[in-house]
Amino acid sequence: MNTKPIIETNRLILREFREKDAPEFHRLNGDNEVMKYTGDKAFESIDGALTLIQNYKNYEEDGYGQWTVVLKETNEVIG
Repeated sequence: MNTKPIIETNRLILREFREKDAPEFHRLNGDNEVMKYTGDKAFESIDGALTLIQNYKNYEEDGYGQWTVVLKETNEVIG
């Protein structure tokens, strides 16, 4: 999987999903404020988040997809 930054600003990096993002995806997915904007079902576990990442084919099939948003200063996944 290609993990180069898609967009980089002074504060943020938008990039493709990585397997190590699974715990953060699970955490964000459990936040009702986040979920009300996505329309997705919450992951039941970190393994559920990992399965989505491992099976996410949009980058390969479509050339684009959803991105991980990372705070550059701390390398924290924020979206």
